[in-house]
Formats: sequence, structure tokens, C-alpha cells
Amino acid sequence: MKDQHDNKTVDWVDQKKPLQAKVIFDNRFSIMVFAAHSASFTIKDVQEAVIDINRQAVRKCLIDLMELNLLERVSITTYKATNKAKQLFGVVG
Repeated sequence: MKDQHDNKTVDWVDQKKPLQAKVIFDNRFSIMVFAAHSASFTIKDVQEAVIDINRQAVRKCLIDLMELNLLERVSITTYKATNKAKQLFGVVG
């Protein structure tokens, strides 16, 4: 849910579709757990180790997480978790 005082909150889902909202949240949360415990990763790594969805769907999840400053792009194909994301999951380093 969007906080009325937070203009940086991203609305990922239509509130009328709770099952879809759960899937969207679960996908992003799973990616964050994987990212926080990985040095770096690619879209293919996410597809093989986390969730079996198409590249475009993974890319959309990664873009959303980058907009929230939870992920950053290392190269054209490689991503990593930010320090903020690692703190959320209690990962040191």
C-alpha cells in the first residue's frame, strides 16, 4: 500500500487482484533473498536458482528493485544487492 506521505513508494499491483499481488511480492522477495546472499548475479541465475519465469518478467522485477535502491547494476548483464538490501536481510559485507 502506498503511504500518502511517501512519493517514492512504487505501486506494483492493482489492489483489486490480491492473488496476483501475492505472486508479485513473492517473486521480488525471493529475488531479494537471493541477491542479498550473492556477490553478483544475472537474469539467467535468477531464472535457474530462484523463479522460473521469462526473462522479461525477471527484468521487470529487477527494475522495480533498482528503483527502490535495493539492487544496482554492475554491468549490462550483472546485478548485485545494495548495502541497504543486505542490511534488511542481516548480511554482512
